Amino acid sequence: MHDTGQSGFVPGSGERDADRVGPVSFSHENHAPLPSGLPAPAKGAAGKGARGPNASGSRRIRTGAKTRARLQVPETRWISRFGLRDDAVHQIGWEAEPDISAIVRHRRQGEMRPRPQGSGVAETDLTRLHEICRQTAPLVTSAKTAHSITMTLADPMAPDNDFVSALQKIFAETAFPPEALRLTLHEQRLAADSRDLALALAILIDWGVEIWVTRFGQDPSSLSLLRERAASGLVSGISMDAALVMTPTGLWRPLDSNPPPDRLDPVATRFFAASCEAMHALGLKTHLGRITSSAQFAFALSAGFDEMGGHCRELDRIASREALPCP
Repeated sequence: MHDTGQSGFVPGSGERDADRVGPVSFSHENHAPLPSGLPAPAKGAAGKGARGPNASGSRRIRTGAKTRARLQVPETRWISRFGLRDDAVHQIGWEAEPDISAIVRHRRQGEMRPRPQGSGVAETDLTRLHEICRQTAPLVTSAKTAHSITMTLADPMAPDNDFVSALQKIFAETAFPPEALRLTLHEQRLAADSRDLALALAILIDWGVEIWVTRFGQDPSSLSLLRERAASGLVSGISMDAALVMTPTGLWRPLDSNPPPDRLDPVATRFFAASCEAMHALGLKTHLGRITSSAQFAFALSAGFDEMGGHCRELDRIASREALPCP
């Protein structure tokens, strides 16, 4: 763990101590042969800041200046990400999400260009990654911050061999350390019984990139699938949405009752607390995202989530002294 010199929040005490973050590394000793044309990562890259050799230009997915100028990349909204370390909550990084309000504003003003056809989603993912890595490389390589950057891939077919080759080029161009990057995928992508997918994930993890699964409990989920992927070391963690533990607004209640707006559903809290414990049993880290209330924050702590994100009084207090990774 690295001391960042920033402040943390100790649950139940109101005290603060140093922010810390501990990277997680994986080891894969026996890989299947690499497909033709896909460069191998450097030996021992995971967790050491090393990157594979410079990749040649990607054959279908382009990340050059012309592509970045042609594509309309959504503006980025930064959400603080926090972790529980030594019984205290610390800021450990940021999540980069498209700023939906900016997209709507641009559309109303007629500023949005037509969405590119074909591999447009894949190109947009890589264009966003290039810009994020370029802008945040000085921050995540600083010994004083040592934070990570998380981004959810929109391309349902990523990562594949082309994505890995293009990302390798991005790392080389931006000097972004792979171990500071976290990519989140939808579970349906992990369900693909593909040797190429398994190889792509293994290479990314060998470089130090963490692979997370998002929307657990919202999309169709399979514990047996997660168990299999966790056992193979191809998944780092699972992310759940804090809205899942809220009392549904459509439930019947007496007219004279006025429950608090942040009331949690007792059945849902038990279920997702047990799900969190099940993920830990598989060796996976857990994250409760999009927290909007103190009640959800308290649930994340009581259920034992390793990480959390969102906005509430407690989390905003921790993040108040942290600058956003990009201006």
